[in-house]
Amino acid sequence: MRIVLASESASRRRALDILGLRYDVWPSRIDEKAIREDDPKRLVTKLSEAEAIKATVANKDSIIVAGDAVVACAGKTYEKPVDAAEAGRFLREFSVRTVEFVSAVSVVNSMTSRILTAVQCSEITF
Repeated sequence: MRIVLASESASRRRALDILGLRYDVWPSRIDEKAIREDDPKRLVTKLSEAEAIKATVANKDSIIVAGDAVVACAGKTYEKPVDAAEAGRFLREFSVRTVEFVSAVSVVNSMTSRILTAVQCSEITF
């Protein structure tokens, strides 16, 4: 079966490259702002699964890999910054704090629609 990465993320490409896998890239481009969840773990799970499921429509007979990540700090969830200015503001807010980096990866077999999702949390101190 063909492996399809449902993302343009350089870090996700690098992970598959490290594994020595051959894959195609098909960014699912879901409306991430339409998926809301207060809990960061549930949010990344929903986002990752939505990306993977959307990619199955155009990629039959494939294994779809998708992922998403957020940062949680002081009760607030930070998603991908929209520009460099917002990224700078995020980093200033993280300064001298420990943040939680929450990431999810979802794998879907497009033939069976079976989906597996894993969530990983890491603490980072700035």
